[in-house]
Amino acid sequence: ICYTDGQVLEIDCPLGKQTYTCDSSLGGVDGTYFLDFTCPGVVPTCMWWSEDEGEWANEGCSVVNYTSTNVTCGCTHLTDFVLGKNVSTASFDVTFTSAPTSLPTPVPTSLPSPVPTSPPTPVPTELPIPAPTPAPTGAPYPMPTVKAGLPTKTPVAAPTKVPYPAPSASPTSIPSKVPIPVPTPVPTIAPTASDTVAVAATVTMDGLDASAIT
Repeated sequence: ICYTDGQVLEIDCPLGKQTYTCDSSLGGVDGTYFLDFTCPGVVPTCMWWSEDEGEWANEGCSVVNYTSTNVTCGCTHLTDFVLGKNVSTASFDVTFTSAPTSLPTPVPTSLPSPVPTSPPTPVPTELPIPAPTPAPTGAPYPMPTVKAGLPTKTPVAAPTKVPYPAPSASPTSIPSKVPIPVPTPVPTIAPTASDTVAVAATVTMDGLDASAIT
């Protein structure tokens, strides 16, 4: 961590100690900042013998991958190859905590806002809504309700107990539109004399003694 301008830091690296001089202009408001230092390291190189130049060259060859024990090279031609080495330069990254700003953050905060973000809902209307109420009301509606049959001109409190129209006291000559509640208790009247017919007939019986008939 760099605290003051000109402060010298010593870093122990595998290839020897490295020094870094702090610069407060790279830090925050108070000049303090964190230093992420990368030490120099040995990097392998892929090389080939150039007959034209009489020396080792690396054009056309690159390191594909390497570990502590193996190196993989990729080249565009075939010839004699060797491995060389280079030492990378040290590098560093600087980070620090910024001072709070007066402007809001670009992302929303987890706390609720002090004022509502949307206007309130409108006040309820004085007139009833057109949709039906969820439960029946005790008083009749001002308009007739739709039920079986024709609606009445004025609302009724309850259905009538007696059917309408009422059944007649005596049977009608034609069948009524509404069935009578019970059959008639008295059967129809007996046939009259005018409904009977006199029949005259003569019977002849062969082999029968007429004196035996009284």
